[in-house]
This record gives sequence, structure tokens and C-alpha cells, in this order.
Amino acid sequence: MITLRPASAARRNNARQEQQRLETRKALLAAAVEVFGARGYLDTSVEHVLARANVSRAAFYRQFDSKLALVCALASDFVPNWRPVFDSLMVLSAPSIDDLEQWARLHIAFHRDNQAICGLLTQVAGLEDRLYWQLADQRDALITDLGQRFDTFRQAAEDPAMRLRARLLLAQIDETCFLIVRGRIPDPGHHAPRLIAEQIHALLQF
Repeated sequence: MITLRPASAARRNNARQEQQRLETRKALLAAAVEVFGARGYLDTSVEHVLARANVSRAAFYRQFDSKLALVCALASDFVPNWRPVFDSLMVLSAPSIDDLEQWARLHIAFHRDNQAICGLLTQVAGLEDRLYWQLADQRDALITDLGQRFDTFRQAAEDPAMRLRARLLLAQIDETCFLIVRGRIPDPGHHAPRLIAEQIHALLQF
């Protein structure tokens, strides 16, 4: 008589190990956001993250090769959080500056609600090429998707000058949100959404 018990036990063990791996990963990423936010990226070591997450060094290196790898993983996992903001832009039909200003307010609010991780990604991208190019690839993918809705972004697929304009615009929007939310550039009159809207509207006229 053939028994499947050993195979069933192996599957249960594999499922348990995978669950433990996911829980460890989640703990490490949550700890990374907290520790990087408190100490800054440059002054944070892997050991600081391990202590906060209560995870062993061996468990860490089974999933990540460095503290930079943690930030890159955060960037990947963060895409489903910010994409809906741009999905709301893509539903606009021939948006006016007023329409775009309303969207820009939403975008700035998203940065404010996610200040810790948005700030971390912006800062580390200025220090680490690996993360910079990862975020650049994400923006290029976004440009492609925006091209399904807006002709200007569709042109960017074939026109190098238009692609440069689109890349610069998205980078400037993120940088503006970072500076405003962090208070690096004061905006007591709340003019930033209008300025962002005017930039987007100008590009869409090409």
C-alpha cells in the first residue's frame, strides 16, 4: 500500500518554512524603515536592523546581501502603494490645470502619508546607483503606462527628447513633493499643487 504521508509532511514543512521566511522578511523591512528613519541611511548598519527586528544575522543573509538590498526590496514592495495615485491621473480626460491641481494635491498627500519611506527612497537614491536605476526603471515603466492614456507620453517611446521631458517631469514631481513635505522649501501659501499641475499641463500640450 502506497502512503503519501512523507510527501504531505514535506509539503507542510515547506509551507511552514515559507511562512517563516515571509514573516522574517516583513519584520526586517518594517525594522529597516524605522531604523533608517531614526538614524539615517549612512549611520545605520545591518546590526541595527537586526536588533530592531530581533532577527539573526544568518536569517538576514538568507534573504538580503546588504542594507542596500533592504531598501531596494522596500522600493519594489512600494509600487502597489503609489501606482493607484497615477491610475487616478490616467482616468482624467483632457485634464485642465484645475483637474491636475486636484491630482497634485492627492499626490502630495500620498507623500505626506508615506513620508518615512518616500523620504528614505529619495535620499538613498541620491547615494546608491543600484537604487537610483531601480527607481528610474520604475519611472520608465510608468511613462509607458501613461502613454496608453496621453499622447505626449506615448511619443516618449520613440522620441528621445520627449522621453527626456517625461523623465525630468516625473523626477521633478517627486523631488518637489519631498521638499515640500519635509519642509525643506516652505510653501505657506500651498502653491506647490498648482505649480506641479502647470508643469504637467505644459508637457501634455506637446
